[in-house]
Amino acid sequence: MIWVCVSDPFDVPRIAKEVIEQLTKKPSTATGLESLMKEFRESITDKKFLLVLDDVWTTDYSKWLLLEQVLKLGKIGSSVVVTTRNEKVAKMVGDTNKICVNKLTEEDCWLFLREIALSNRTEQVREDFDSIGRKIARKCNGLPLAVKTLGSFLRVKDIEDWHDMFTSEVWELKNVRQNISYIILE
Repeated sequence: MIWVCVSDPFDVPRIAKEVIEQLTKKPSTATGLESLMKEFRESITDKKFLLVLDDVWTTDYSKWLLLEQVLKLGKIGSSVVVTTRNEKVAKMVGDTNKICVNKLTEEDCWLFLREIALSNRTEQVREDFDSIGRKIARKCNGLPLAVKTLGSFLRVKDIEDWHDMFTSEVWELKNVRQNISYIILE
């Protein structure tokens, strides 16, 4: 099993190197792109694997094709899971088994945030944070990743920091895509 956080930019050499290192359990010795891709092919060929490429944003098919050609060398039964919030990415990689994950309810957002951020606190402290926590959870707009990230950040913060987070300008960001898709390729 291999997990690579891709994000942006879609850096084929970095992705290949991470796959190699997770498969072989040792650092890659390749220096140039050609030797790296050769080592990538050798590490993947005839192995059965599950590869998760998390948070893919590129719609540049030529970059995807470089990876796909090598990944096809894996043993039958190997799978690649691509996570994205961009419908164009899903189409580019060939969304054969697309699963769209629904948003969390406001209550579920709060319960998730509370569990992450306040699990190490007393019940009284949890009650004190209830009002501001519910407001923050509502601003997460049902997105589990937003809740998880904020919960981890707020875990060591006091109630004033929570109020600062709630009133922060970070919430004013525009053009944030709301859908999260999971695509499985075989």
